[in-house]
Amino acid sequence: MVSPLAAGMYAIEPVTSIPASGWWMGVPRTRIERIASEQTSISTDTAFRLAKIFQTTPEFWMNMQTSHDLKLTKDQVDVSHIDILKTA
Repeated sequence: MVSPLAAGMYAIEPVTSIPASGWWMGVPRTRIERIASEQTSISTDTAFRLAKIFQTTPEFWMNMQTSHDLKLTKDQVDVSHIDILKTA
């Protein structure tokens, strides 16, 4: 199964192929390259910029990032030893 963020990278692909993509977005070109290669996460700042370019919302990009992060973390975190909080 393709992760949510990886699926969203298809949308970023045209931007990363533009040599001046960083300048165009007002960020270092390497930031876009690192996001596209999943070496770094989408920041709130970048989410606003991507939303402007693709006519979406920052929430769209942040939700995609959060879904991706949760999927990656799900199998790495063991919560079996944590007790459920009992309310009075």
